[in-house]
Amino acid sequence: MFEIRTYTTEPGKLPDLLKRFREPHDEAVRKHGMTNIGYWVPTDEPRSKNTLIYILAHESRDAAKKNWDAFKADPEWIKVKDASEAGGKIVTKTESVFATDGLLALKVNRSAICVHRQPDSAGGLLISDP
Repeated sequence: MFEIRTYTTEPGKLPDLLKRFREPHDEAVRKHGMTNIGYWVPTDEPRSKNTLIYILAHESRDAAKKNWDAFKADPEWIKVKDASEAGGKIVTKTESVFATDGLLALKVNRSAICVHRQPDSAGGLLISDP
């Protein structure tokens, strides 16, 4: 089960959100049973200035709920979130959409997609086919 999440930030706060995702987020997500698939920042304005889209994989919809409940209650995550928001709230809106395994429907091998932890010009992560 895939979860497509879209975060909309306060004006000028996208760099703060990207920093939070580059540093502790990946480890915290994996710790709670979620698998990161990829992260994107739209290229067209106005969303290129305030939007992060990412995809996670969960074992099931029920597992997703349990994963997020554990993630949100994790004292380490709460500490990171609070520290990252010391200068003010970052995210104004969170959208979540669940989807089936569309990659299988397209007959694309998941292992062919690699996420390289090299920042692109917008501060995101590059995704490439090896």
